[in-house]
Amino acid sequence: MTKHRRLVAEDTSYERFEVVAVLQQATLSVRERTILALRFADEQTQADIGAEIGVSQMEVSRLLRDILDQLRRRIDPPLAAAA
Repeated sequence: MTKHRRLVAEDTSYERFEVVAVLQQATLSVRERTILALRFADEQTQADIGAEIGVSQMEVSRLLRDILDQLRRRIDPPLAAAA
């Protein structure tokens, strides 16, 4: 592995660690954690998630947007403000 690739790999690992630390400290509700897990871990569609939790696909879309916006603000407040 070249020095450049090693530095990039180390930087990426640090960023992942930082994101995981923020997520662990995030005060997400059980419902919010469930929605994230269903979407990103189980790779379910918004429609499938909606059927499982009893809301429409549009509501799942809105909830995901709100949850991800909340997490972005915690991970990188200046970046979130610019978005």
